[in-house]
Amino acid sequence: MTYNSNTQHFVFFSRSNAARDAMRRGIRAFETMEIPGAPDGWTWEARRDGPGIEYALEYASDKDWVAWVELTVLEVPLLIISCLIEEIPDVIPELFGIRPVTPELWQELPQGRRGRRGARLLPLSSPSGENAAPAPRPRRETPSGEARPKAVGAKAIVREIFRDMPGASKAEIIKACVERGVPEQSAKGLYYHVSKE
Repeated sequence: MTYNSNTQHFVFFSRSNAARDAMRRGIRAFETMEIPGAPDGWTWEARRDGPGIEYALEYASDKDWVAWVELTVLEVPLLIISCLIEEIPDVIPELFGIRPVTPELWQELPQGRRGRRGARLLPLSSPSGENAAPAPRPRRETPSGEARPKAVGAKAIVREIFRDMPGASKAEIIKACVERGVPEQSAKGLYYHVSKE
Protein backbone atom coordinates (compact mmCIF):
# COMPACT_ATOMS: atom_id res chain seq x y z
CA MET A 1 0.00 0.00 0.00
CA THR A 2 1.32 3.45 -0.91
CA TYR A 3 -0.19 6.89 -0.67
CA ASN A 4 -0.90 8.78 -3.90
CA SER A 5 -0.83 12.48 -2.99
CA ASN A 6 -2.15 13.58 -6.41
CA THR A 7 -5.59 12.04 -5.85
CA GLN A 8 -5.63 11.86 -2.04
CA HIS A 9 -6.20 8.09 -2.16
CA PHE A 10 -4.21 5.13 -1.01
CA VAL A 11 -2.94 2.89 -3.80
CA PHE A 12 -3.18 -0.87 -3.33
CA PHE A 13 -1.67 -3.74 -5.28
CA SER A 14 -4.96 -5.64 -5.68
CA ARG A 15 -8.68 -5.00 -5.83
CA SER A 16 -9.13 -7.17 -2.73
CA ASN A 17 -6.73 -5.06 -0.68
CA ALA A 18 -8.48 -1.85 -1.74
CA ALA A 19 -11.90 -3.27 -0.83
CA ARG A 20 -10.60 -4.61 2.48
CA ASP A 21 -9.32 -1.12 3.37
CA ALA A 22 -12.69 0.48 2.57
CA MET A 23 -14.55 -2.12 4.67
CA ARG A 24 -12.05 -1.75 7.51
CA ARG A 25 -12.82 1.99 7.58
CA GLY A 26 -16.55 1.21 7.89
CA ILE A 27 -17.51 2.33 4.36
CA ARG A 28 -20.45 0.26 3.06
CA ALA A 29 -20.95 1.94 -0.33
CA PHE A 30 -17.72 2.18 -2.30
CA GLU A 31 -16.24 1.26 -5.67
CA THR A 32 -12.79 -0.16 -6.33
CA MET A 33 -11.07 0.89 -9.52
CA GLU A 34 -7.82 0.43 -11.34
CA ILE A 35 -5.57 3.46 -11.46
CA PRO A 36 -4.92 4.46 -15.09
CA GLY A 37 -1.28 4.14 -16.04
CA ALA A 38 -0.39 2.20 -12.89
CA PRO A 39 -0.14 -1.53 -13.55
CA ASP A 40 -1.55 -3.44 -10.61
CA GLY A 41 -2.58 -0.19 -8.91
CA TRP A 42 -6.03 -0.12 -7.27
CA THR A 43 -7.88 2.38 -5.14
CA TRP A 44 -11.43 2.91 -3.89
CA GLU A 45 -13.90 5.78 -3.70
CA ALA A 46 -16.79 6.14 -1.30
CA ARG A 47 -20.29 6.34 -2.79
CA ARG A 48 -23.58 7.58 -1.41
CA ASP A 49 -25.24 4.99 0.81
CA GLY A 50 -28.75 4.03 -0.27
CA PRO A 51 -31.31 1.28 -0.86
CA GLY A 52 -29.36 -0.23 -3.78
CA ILE A 53 -26.36 -1.13 -1.65
CA GLU A 54 -28.69 -2.26 1.15
CA TYR A 55 -30.45 -4.72 -1.17
CA ALA A 56 -27.15 -5.92 -2.64
CA LEU A 57 -25.67 -6.56 0.82
CA GLU A 58 -28.79 -8.49 1.83
CA TYR A 59 -28.72 -10.54 -1.38
CA ALA A 60 -25.01 -11.37 -1.03
CA SER A 61 -25.11 -12.20 2.69
CA ASP A 62 -25.52 -15.96 2.15
CA LYS A 63 -23.67 -16.27 -1.19
CA ASP A 64 -20.17 -17.64 -0.66
CA TRP A 65 -19.26 -16.92 -4.30
CA VAL A 66 -19.77 -13.15 -3.77
CA ALA A 67 -16.57 -11.71 -2.31
CA TRP A 68 -18.07 -8.28 -1.53
CA VAL A 69 -20.53 -5.69 -2.84
CA GLU A 70 -19.75 -2.32 -4.42
CA LEU A 71 -21.73 0.61 -5.82
CA THR A 72 -20.89 2.43 -9.08
CA VAL A 73 -21.05 6.18 -9.67
CA LEU A 74 -24.43 5.59 -11.36
CA GLU A 75 -25.60 3.78 -8.21
CA VAL A 76 -25.65 0.34 -9.84
CA PRO A 77 -24.93 -2.33 -7.20
CA LEU A 78 -22.03 -4.58 -8.20
CA LEU A 79 -21.43 -8.09 -6.98
CA ILE A 80 -17.71 -8.84 -6.96
CA ILE A 81 -17.52 -12.52 -7.86
CA SER A 82 -14.78 -14.87 -6.68
CA CYS A 83 -15.44 -17.71 -9.14
CA LEU A 84 -15.64 -18.34 -12.88
CA ILE A 85 -18.83 -17.28 -14.63
CA GLU A 86 -19.70 -20.92 -15.34
CA GLU A 87 -19.51 -21.68 -11.61
CA ILE A 88 -22.04 -19.07 -10.48
CA PRO A 89 -24.71 -21.24 -8.83
CA ASP A 90 -27.65 -18.80 -8.82
CA VAL A 91 -29.59 -16.65 -11.21
CA ILE A 92 -28.51 -13.06 -10.56
CA PRO A 93 -31.24 -10.37 -10.51
CA GLU A 94 -31.09 -7.83 -13.36
CA LEU A 95 -30.52 -5.01 -10.86
CA PHE A 96 -26.94 -6.11 -10.21
CA GLY A 97 -23.83 -5.80 -12.31
CA ILE A 98 -21.08 -8.34 -11.80
CA ARG A 99 -17.30 -8.08 -11.89
CA PRO A 100 -14.56 -10.58 -11.10
CA VAL A 101 -12.27 -10.23 -8.09
CA THR A 102 -9.34 -10.07 -10.53
CA PRO A 103 -9.65 -9.22 -14.23
CA GLU A 104 -7.69 -12.37 -15.15
CA LEU A 105 -10.48 -14.53 -13.70
CA TRP A 106 -12.79 -13.72 -16.63
CA GLN A 107 -10.19 -12.84 -19.22
CA GLU A 108 -11.74 -15.14 -21.81
CA LEU A 109 -14.83 -12.88 -22.04
CA PRO A 110 -15.05 -10.43 -24.95
CA GLN A 111 -14.16 -6.87 -23.95
CA GLY A 112 -17.08 -5.03 -22.35
CA ARG A 113 -19.26 -8.07 -21.64
CA ARG A 114 -20.31 -8.49 -18.03
CA GLY A 115 -21.74 -11.85 -17.19
CA ARG A 116 -24.54 -14.36 -17.61
CA ARG A 117 -27.60 -15.83 -15.93
CA GLY A 118 -29.72 -12.71 -15.84
CA ALA A 119 -26.91 -10.22 -15.20
CA ARG A 120 -26.59 -8.40 -18.53
CA LEU A 121 -26.49 -11.44 -20.75
CA LEU A 122 -24.07 -11.86 -23.61
CA PRO A 123 -26.22 -11.51 -26.75
CA LEU A 124 -26.65 -14.61 -28.87
CA SER A 125 -25.82 -12.68 -32.00
CA SER A 126 -24.78 -9.22 -33.05
CA PRO A 127 -25.18 -7.40 -36.37
CA SER A 128 -21.59 -8.31 -37.30
CA GLY A 129 -22.15 -11.94 -36.30
CA GLU A 130 -19.10 -11.99 -34.00
CA ASN A 131 -21.13 -13.36 -31.06
CA ALA A 132 -23.34 -15.66 -33.07
CA ALA A 133 -24.81 -18.62 -31.25
CA PRO A 134 -22.80 -21.82 -31.65
CA ALA A 135 -24.03 -24.37 -34.15
CA PRO A 136 -26.11 -27.16 -32.62
CA ARG A 137 -24.29 -30.38 -31.81
CA PRO A 138 -24.54 -33.04 -34.48
CA ARG A 139 -26.97 -35.77 -33.53
CA ARG A 140 -26.29 -39.46 -33.91
CA GLU A 141 -28.94 -41.96 -34.77
CA THR A 142 -29.85 -44.98 -32.68
CA PRO A 143 -30.42 -48.43 -34.22
CA SER A 144 -34.14 -47.59 -34.32
CA GLY A 145 -33.42 -44.48 -36.41
CA GLU A 146 -34.24 -41.81 -33.82
CA ALA A 147 -31.71 -39.01 -33.25
CA ARG A 148 -30.12 -38.38 -29.88
CA PRO A 149 -27.28 -36.11 -28.66
CA LYS A 150 -23.81 -37.47 -28.15
CA ALA A 151 -23.24 -38.75 -24.60
CA VAL A 152 -20.90 -36.55 -22.57
CA GLY A 153 -21.14 -37.53 -18.90
CA ALA A 154 -20.32 -40.87 -17.28
CA LYS A 155 -23.98 -41.73 -16.70
CA ALA A 156 -24.88 -40.77 -20.27
CA ILE A 157 -22.07 -42.97 -21.60
CA VAL A 158 -23.18 -45.95 -19.47
CA ARG A 159 -26.81 -45.38 -20.52
CA GLU A 160 -25.83 -45.21 -24.20
CA ILE A 161 -23.75 -48.40 -24.06
CA PHE A 162 -26.50 -50.17 -22.07
CA ARG A 163 -29.07 -49.28 -24.76
CA ASP A 164 -26.72 -50.05 -27.67
CA MET A 165 -25.84 -53.52 -26.33
CA PRO A 166 -29.16 -55.24 -25.56
CA GLY A 167 -28.64 -58.74 -24.23
CA ALA A 168 -24.99 -58.11 -23.29
CA SER A 169 -23.79 -59.20 -19.88
CA LYS A 170 -22.99 -56.74 -17.12
CA ALA A 171 -19.26 -57.49 -17.46
CA GLU A 172 -19.34 -56.74 -21.22
CA ILE A 173 -21.15 -53.44 -20.69
CA ILE A 174 -18.76 -52.37 -17.92
CA LYS A 175 -15.77 -53.30 -20.10
CA ALA A 176 -17.18 -51.15 -22.94
CA CYS A 177 -17.71 -48.26 -20.50
CA VAL A 178 -14.11 -48.50 -19.27
CA GLU A 179 -12.93 -48.43 -22.90
CA ARG A 180 -14.89 -45.17 -23.35
CA GLY A 181 -13.14 -43.61 -20.33
CA VAL A 182 -15.56 -44.24 -17.46
CA PRO A 183 -13.78 -45.45 -14.29
CA GLU A 184 -14.61 -49.08 -13.54
CA GLN A 185 -16.17 -48.48 -10.12
CA SER A 186 -18.28 -45.64 -11.51
CA ALA A 187 -19.40 -47.85 -14.39
CA LYS A 188 -20.49 -50.58 -11.95
CA GLY A 189 -22.51 -48.17 -9.83
CA LEU A 190 -24.05 -46.41 -12.81
CA TYR A 191 -24.90 -49.74 -14.47
CA TYR A 192 -27.16 -50.49 -11.50
CA HIS A 193 -29.00 -47.17 -11.86
CA VAL A 194 -29.29 -47.37 -15.63
CA SER A 195 -30.58 -50.95 -15.54
CA LYS A 196 -33.43 -49.82 -13.25
CA GLU A 197 -34.60 -47.04 -15.63
